[in-house]
Amino acid sequence: MLLRAITTGLGVLLLTACSVQPTVDRRSAEGMADAVVIVIEDPRASLRRIGAGPGYGLPSAYADDPLLKRRSAAIARDYDLSIIDEWPLRNLGVHCFAIERPSAAVLAAIDRDERIKWLQPFNEFALQSNQSTTSATSENCALCQFKAQFDSPGRNITIAVIDTAVDTDHPDLRRSSLVTRNFAGPRGNPDEEDHGTAVVGLINAIPSTEHGVDGLAPAARVHLLRGCWQDNNAQGRCNTLTLALALDAAVDLAPDILNLSLTGRQDRLLDELLGKLLANGTLVFAAHDEQRKAEERFPARQLGVVYAYGVEETVAASAPSDPNVLYAPRHALSLATMGGYDLVSGHSIATPQLAAMAARLMEHDASRSRADTIQTLKDWLKDYYGALFAE
Repeated sequence: MLLRAITTGLGVLLLTACSVQPTVDRRSAEGMADAVVIVIEDPRASLRRIGAGPGYGLPSAYADDPLLKRRSAAIARDYDLSIIDEWPLRNLGVHCFAIERPSAAVLAAIDRDERIKWLQPFNEFALQSNQSTTSATSENCALCQFKAQFDSPGRNITIAVIDTAVDTDHPDLRRSSLVTRNFAGPRGNPDEEDHGTAVVGLINAIPSTEHGVDGLAPAARVHLLRGCWQDNNAQGRCNTLTLALALDAAVDLAPDILNLSLTGRQDRLLDELLGKLLANGTLVFAAHDEQRKAEERFPARQLGVVYAYGVEETVAASAPSDPNVLYAPRHALSLATMGGYDLVSGHSIATPQLAAMAARLMEHDASRSRADTIQTLKDWLKDYYGALFAE
């Protein structure tokens, strides 16, 4: 199993173990950052395949099925563990529970337990953008030209966005087909989270006035899956639990495009879920990460995953020449909470612009494959940005 991944992972979270009956202590993000995740088989998985058995009706009934809790509780009792939180993932047929890290000897014993599918760290992730100090305008030259050439607003294309909350009352979103779901729970303050609002605005906004934001794919069906939140310093954060729940829901949606304006370390649970999406043909756009090698991050470099790199209109010489990286404007004017607007910046902002451009291409030619979409985008951007794309 992945014992070495645990021992080289994050630090130790010291909680009080319960010696008789395991407890579920639902912690804040800060209280779970160094936990260990145990993944076991969901005993109902075989029943689901034949359409029988309990736990496969409403999502709440599925998550609260006492059978799952008995399985995790039995393991927790056997090793004198305290359960921090637990959650099933329907599309992987597994049940996950986060625990305090036990001693090395206990961890090794758990790793050998045949009931355990795998162990992994409880990882944290970050959103990649910030307010811009540039004089960006509502329209970037590259986007103007692209919209003129591909006059298709993304109709009948489904885009899943995993991010922070969105101001659904914003005037420029009232005519969109936006649907939202919350997988981050009470973390953060959904009413004050600008990141998701900005990301969705770049895709789906329909101007309410002449000064509003015009999204690149305003007719697309956008599902905002809140798997991230903003902390007290307005920094966007996510973790293994919240992203896994959001990705599990994304698999059910089977979107044409998935937008991940985030970055973090490699995570097996998330990789397994992303694999389901890729196998179904979803095209994934993720923010570039200069701090990690592609194979050491989530999502890892693979067929169907494109990294978005934000560039200036005058391209910086430091931008990487990488066939797996596509370029889009680094700065943009987008939506903000309380019906406002803001200049935003970063690879995280380049990501939804590429996702929306892909949606326009997909609508423009419904027969276009995922690989064709990527290649068309690459060729168009190469023509626009020129020498940056030199092989």
